[in-house]
Amino acid sequence: MISTKDKDVLLRRAAQTGDINGVKALLAQGANLNSTDKDGTTPLMFAARNGYIEIVTVLLEAGANVNKPKKLNGMTALMLAATSNQVDVVKALIADGADINAKNDEGSTALMMAAFKGNTEVVRLLLVAGADVNVKDKDEDTALTLAANSGFTDVVEALLAAGADVNQTSGGETALTLASDRGHLEVVQALLAVGADVNAKNPDGWTGLISAAAGGHTEIVRSLVDRGADINAQDSDRETALHLAVVEGNTAVVELLLNRGANINAKNQLGDTPLLLAALHNHDHIVAILQRFGADCNVTNFDETALTLAVSHGNVRMIQILLEGGADINLATEDGKTPLIKAAENSSSDMLELLISAGAKVNLPDNLGATALIWAVSRGYGEAVKVLLAAGADVNQKRDGMTALAIAKSNGYSDIVKLLEAARAQE
Repeated sequence: MISTKDKDVLLRRAAQTGDINGVKALLAQGANLNSTDKDGTTPLMFAARNGYIEIVTVLLEAGANVNKPKKLNGMTALMLAATSNQVDVVKALIADGADINAKNDEGSTALMMAAFKGNTEVVRLLLVAGADVNVKDKDEDTALTLAANSGFTDVVEALLAAGADVNQTSGGETALTLASDRGHLEVVQALLAVGADVNAKNPDGWTGLISAAAGGHTEIVRSLVDRGADINAQDSDRETALHLAVVEGNTAVVELLLNRGANINAKNQLGDTPLLLAALHNHDHIVAILQRFGADCNVTNFDETALTLAVSHGNVRMIQILLEGGADINLATEDGKTPLIKAAENSSSDMLELLISAGAKVNLPDNLGATALIWAVSRGYGEAVKVLLAAGADVNQKRDGMTALAIAKSNGYSDIVKLLEAARAQE
């Protein structure tokens, strides 16, 4: 004879596997229709999750507890059905009096779960049945922010039509900032159509525009600007959409922002302009765009100009672009170093030749009194020394009382000593 406990186990198994005859037989034998496994899962939960509508109907007619929560996580049969998009089961559970707004242990409702999964028809059923459209879970998510973040346009539109607060925040993010960041154009357009705050910021100060620019979502950037987004809004680091688009190398976004009036010389908290960032990240194609739109090529920050950064990268094309755009080839940074000195420091003889041919002054010293030649000698860069000597570098200029020859001898650079002596250098 089968024990009551075994009957309960068999009933749950039959419900889980869709064995309608087994369910009916076990119920007739007295199995407990509200029994649970170790996680607190009832036969109704198993059947609801797997979409076995006949079994769900039989269990409900037999008096199954429609609102019993699962011990493991607080999930109800309705939540399980909503999550797995079991439309007919959801209808049956609602008709039997399921609590539409019950919450699981995370504070989520069936509506939020259906929205997160993109289960549009289930969402509509729950809304018609009176689901709270603006309730938040423990993470401060709403059905709208969950759907927007995942890009489910139909769900977003259904929620908005049911009165969802378009500007409600989730962890400081609105549906618009989330959708903009993730690149969900149709969701963004749906949100804008009902009046989403186009300049709302997240906790980092990012607007939807800044997020879209950073992500390279050109059409979203266009939509937001068309709707009046502040093109020069700054985040908590005082970076604009243009700064972020430049850093990420998003060429189309950079051009769009500039064409729509973005401040080309805006400085972030560290003092970087978009051009400095483009040079720092070695984006010569963006440097060209910024130069074409009139960026200031001679801004300095942290002892660097765009030109010195280009020299550090060894990027010939970028150097040429900057020089054509008006970069001062002899502009020294705060430490007194010119692009030529930077090139000498980096043993870049090709860069030295390019800069010299473009008019770089060979004998300008930095704040320590060191010229490009002295730097090249002190680093032991023989090829750079040859280029500078050929360009007429002053071999007898001193730093801290030492000439290039004295420095070469003190470091044991015999080959460089020979080069300097051949150029009639003095100690």
